[in-house]
Amino acid sequence: MHPPVRALSAVLLSLSLAACGTQPKSTPAQTAVIPLDTVTVSDNDLVTSGKRSIQPGQAGTVSVYLVATSEAGDARNCNATPGQSVRVALTTTDPRIEKDSTGIAGYTTLTDCGQSAAGSIRYSASTSATPSTDDSDVARMTLVASGGKQGSTYTYPLASFTVQFTPAPPPQAPRDSSGPEITSEIIGTLGLNNWYTSDVTVRWNVTDDGSAISSMTGCDASTAQEDTSGLTLTCSATSAGGTTSRSVTFKRDATAPTISAAPSRAPNQHGWYNDDVNVNFTCNDSQPGSGLAAGACPSAHTQSEETGQNGQNISKSVTDQAGNSATSDPANIKLDKTAPRLNPSVTPNPVLLGGTANASAGASDPLSGLASQACDAVVTSRVGAQQVTCRAADLAGNTAQGNAAYSVIYEFQGFFSPVDNGGTLNRAKAGSAVPVKFSLKGDQGLSILASGSPTAKVINCSSTASTDDVEVTSTAGSSSLSFDSVAGHYVYVWKTDKAWAGQCRQLVVKLADDTVHTANFTFVR
Repeated sequence: MHPPVRALSAVLLSLSLAACGTQPKSTPAQTAVIPLDTVTVSDNDLVTSGKRSIQPGQAGTVSVYLVATSEAGDARNCNATPGQSVRVALTTTDPRIEKDSTGIAGYTTLTDCGQSAAGSIRYSASTSATPSTDDSDVARMTLVASGGKQGSTYTYPLASFTVQFTPAPPPQAPRDSSGPEITSEIIGTLGLNNWYTSDVTVRWNVTDDGSAISSMTGCDASTAQEDTSGLTLTCSATSAGGTTSRSVTFKRDATAPTISAAPSRAPNQHGWYNDDVNVNFTCNDSQPGSGLAAGACPSAHTQSEETGQNGQNISKSVTDQAGNSATSDPANIKLDKTAPRLNPSVTPNPVLLGGTANASAGASDPLSGLASQACDAVVTSRVGAQQVTCRAADLAGNTAQGNAAYSVIYEFQGFFSPVDNGGTLNRAKAGSAVPVKFSLKGDQGLSILASGSPTAKVINCSSTASTDDVEVTSTAGSSSLSFDSVAGHYVYVWKTDKAWAGQCRQLVVKLADDTVHTANFTFVR
């Protein structure tokens, strides 16, 4: 026999195994004898003296197998078969070995012979077993067998060994098999996209339940006060169980982006615009900031509506990818697209020929206010309907132009004798030539009369109107106009018609300046 691997020794304990049975067709007096098989006990922990050691509460095992012995008429030479197994039990009377109510501490069933068909019997020492006092203080363990081929009998004991009880070793401190446990805490204001927008403090918690921590590196609390696109902090700690390292990475952007607003062109010298103007925005988020997403910077603002006198403040905001926001300083836009209003006039109007008059634009501008207003000179060197041009500009640069109409007239001083003015009826002989005298303050030429003037029209002869005779008449054959340079006045010889006798007529003198002057007549025969 060869002991199993790690065996200190093997004790082969043999006992005759008697098997008795009746051979078929033999005489009743004959008995067939089955040769002995050898029961072999192999215990790895058995020592040469046949004792083994076990601690209270521990379990032990013993390996048992059959060695076949020649047997007449039995080709297999083994008392155990799959259908006729041999049950080998382990018994003891020592109370320090646990056993069932029948005193059996364990058993195994063998169905064949040989070491390859060995069975294992497990037994246990009581947890309250007292250690052996000396080498003789042992528990004797005995093997018993039953079963096998029909008619088999067994002679006991088959085999035995002893068990000595040794004290349990003092408890050992548990071995730390793992490094410290490290957790982290990040304290700060978390913005957008995993960016922190404030100071970031990292705290570490290092524990080890198995052994003391012998060293730590990078595990003190630390605070990041500057922006970073990615800062990694690592804590490493060592204990008896090994070294553990943990890292955290965070991003900090506590700086707001910048945004500025600027008009697309400068205003005029008075700070006004008179046409649509764009306000453009420029944005930036300096590194190592989170940056600006595409389209984050506001688009231009177009100011197309007129503003108030104080202008319109244009401002917009931008937000970076961390959530920090900024608002631009306002761009003040003053927009006036409306030209000044004009109400031009000439004073006096009408104005005498060669006289003096003033023209006023009469401009107003309720929004940006007037920058200037002026009119051309009033021309009085010719009579008739005239106009003068006036202009105005507001502070935004809007301009307006308009004309003021006025009239230049002769300085007519009334009719002179022999013609009376007003409502007086001048009595004249029908068919006579009446000298109609008047002054225009000097010789203004002979084109002083409007086309077709003078004219005469029939009027009612009022019984209440005063009458005055025309003392002087002319012998002219037709009407005519002349200037008396000595007297300094004009003389119009008006040739009347004899058929006007008994009628009243009004002489209508319309001058080239469109003024009309009249004198009333009554005609007699």
